[in-house]
Parts: sequence; structure tokens; C-alpha cells
Amino acid sequence: MTSMKIHKDGTVEVELSTVIDGKLQFNDLFIKYLSKSNIIVIGYDTEPVSIEYTFYAINKGLPVSCKCKIDEGFRLSVFDIINMGLG
Repeated sequence: MTSMKIHKDGTVEVELSTVIDGKLQFNDLFIKYLSKSNIIVIGYDTEPVSIEYTFYAINKGLPVSCKCKIDEGFRLSVFDIINMGLG
């Protein structure tokens, strides 16, 4: 299952399948799963692309999920991660 939920406070909640490649995007923020390398990339779709975090799927085949939020200093935080390890 792949889904994205945007909360009123600006928090982005995502769930991505780890069976095939997938990408979710909200404004410039993107979350992408690359099945061949089993990694999840979180960053900004700008020129040039800005990769902020790289994770790996702990159990490939099970979905990964997390929440992302940009604070007042324009720093991206990723929290409530499930089935994701820091890469």
C-alpha cells in the first residue's frame, strides 16, 4: 500500500510499499523507494535535487512508514519510522 496524509500542522505522514519502486511527493518534498537497492530517499525536488535522508527497508516486502515535518528553520525532521533503518 502507498499513501500520503497531510495534517493541518504541516506534518506529512507516508506509507510506501517495498515490493516495487514508488514515489510520493508533496510540494518539493519527496519520499522515494528504490527496490533494486532497497533504499528510501527523502529530500527536496529542487534544482539540484537535495537528498536529506537515506534509509533502508529492514524487512523488504513489508511497507515502510514515517512522518516528516519542516520546522521554522526550514530543517526537515523524520520521525515515527517503521521498518526503516538509517542507511
